[in-house]
Amino acid sequence: MDFIETTASNPDFVKNIQWDKVTVGDIAAHIGGIPRLGLPVASDIALLGTADPATLKIWGLPTPNIMKCGIQDYVQGIASNSPRYLPGNSPLYSDSDFFLLGGAFSNITGKSMDDLYQDALFNPLGLKNTLSSPPIKPELLNRTVIASTLESDLINVPITTPSGGIYSTTNNLAKIGISILNSTLLPVDRTNRWLQPVPFTGDLHYALGRPWEIYRYVHPDTSVVTNIYTKLGDSGSYASLLVLIPDFDFGSTILGASSLGVQTQAIQLIADQLTNTMIPSLMTQARHETFKNLAGTYMPKKKRLNTSVTLTVPFSAKSPPGLTISKWVSNGTDFIDVLAKTLVHLVPHVPQRPANRNMV
Repeated sequence: MDFIETTASNPDFVKNIQWDKVTVGDIAAHIGGIPRLGLPVASDIALLGTADPATLKIWGLPTPNIMKCGIQDYVQGIASNSPRYLPGNSPLYSDSDFFLLGGAFSNITGKSMDDLYQDALFNPLGLKNTLSSPPIKPELLNRTVIASTLESDLINVPITTPSGGIYSTTNNLAKIGISILNSTLLPVDRTNRWLQPVPFTGDLHYALGRPWEIYRYVHPDTSVVTNIYTKLGDSGSYASLLVLIPDFDFGSTILGASSLGVQTQAIQLIADQLTNTMIPSLMTQARHETFKNLAGTYMPKKKRLNTSVTLTVPFSAKSPPGLTISKWVSNGTDFIDVLAKTLVHLVPHVPQRPANRNMV
C-alpha cells in the first residue's frame, strides 16, 4: 500500500505502528495490531453526528465531514495512532482493517470498491438485490426495512463501503455462502485455504480467519469439534450474520434491524438457537449418508486371496463420527487381532483389550 509510509529509523514501537511490517494478510486476519477506528471516523459520536448533526450542535461540537472521507484522508487520520499490538502478534478486530483492505484493493486494481464489488461478486453471482450504496429506487425502498429513519439508516459514507457498507437480502447472502461452499468463484484449493483459522484467541472456543470469526462447537456427547465460520457485521440499525459449516456443506444467513440497538444481540441469540438445533441433526444425517454411501464389506475380485475389510458406522450419539473398521482379514489373517496385540507393546499406555474390539 503505497499510501502508507514505511516506519522511520529508530521508531518507538509503543507509539508508532510499524506500517512497513503490516501485511495485507495480517489485516485480513485481524492481526495487524492497528486501532479499531481513527480520525476522521473517530468514534461513535462522530458517526452519530453524521446521522443527526443537530445532536452535536446541541453539545457544542463541530459536525464531522466523514461523508466525503476517502482512504487517503482516513490513512492520514490513523497514521500517527499508537498500535494496539505488534504486527502479527495478537488478534484484534478492527474496522480499520477493512477500510484499509478496500483501499489496498482499489489501489492495486485502479477500481473503486463499487466497481470491484460489481465485477468480482455481484455480477458473477447475479446478485440483483445487493448494493454497495443505499437503495434509492422507489421499488427497492418499498422492500427495504427502515428501523429508525430514512436519513439515519440509509447513509452513504464511502470509506465504510468495505466494512458494513453493503445492502443485501437473506436470499442474496445465501447465494454468496453457497458460492463459497461450492467454490464457484475460486479454485477448490484456494477455498480450502481460505476456510482455515489463522490466529487463535484467548478462548478455546473461538479462532479467527481471513476475515472469519470462527466458533468451535464442541459436541456434548463425543467432544468432537465442528468449526463454524461466521461473518458478523452491524451498521446503524442493522446487523447481519453469514454462517458456513464446511464439514456439512451447510450454512445460514440472518438479517436484523432494530431502532432499540439490540439487533446484533438478537441475531446472535437466533444463531445460537439454530446452532444447538441444527448441528446434532446434521451429525445424524451425516451418519445416515455415510452408512448408505460407504459402509459395507470390500473385497478383491479374486476370492482366493481371502482378503476383506468391513466398514460400519456407529449410530450411538456418544460414538465419534466416521467409519469404523469392524472386520479386517488379510490373506486369511485376522489383522485386527494382530494389531490389537502389537499396539499394546508399541504404545505402553494402551490397555489390553479383546481382539474383536472395533478399530477406528
